[in-house]
Amino acid sequence: MSVQQGTRVTYDRSTLLALAGSPFAKLPPVKMAFIPGVTRTPNQSDVVTSFRKEKDRKKEKEKEKKRFNPFALLGEDE
Repeated sequence: MSVQQGTRVTYDRSTLLALAGSPFAKLPPVKMAFIPGVTRTPNQSDVVTSFRKEKDRKKEKEKEKKRFNPFALLGEDE
């Protein structure tokens, strides 16, 4: 989306509420400075770790789908 300089982008309430539930909304900016107790709490690193683990699990499930063995349904070995 291109926005001209000097214009203001506004979002309605339902859009903001939908975006607030996004996993990306829970992650801090990548280049944000680390200041203990101010920019990051001890629990916040757990949120980032759990998000990455969930992403890795989804990738593994996709790999398993690609390696689907139709004979496994019949109970026969490869």
